[in-house]
Amino acid sequence: MTTRIDPQIEGMFTIEVDEMCWNDLNNAHDDWPGADRVRNLRLQVSAQGQSGHYQGTALRR
Repeated sequence: MTTRIDPQIEGMFTIEVDEMCWNDLNNAHDDWPGADRVRNLRLQVSAQGQSGHYQGTALRR
């Protein structure tokens, strides 16, 4: 799969997991999604990963 499922969350997790000092200058990524939205994304990533179609690195277990 070459299309992201939820670009906002995936981008946010990419930054926040390995945060650097310059990321603190950008407050745009501080509005974290709710648990239901993240859970839904995980389910979609898991389903596509099991079918071999998802190549992303976000939310890998």
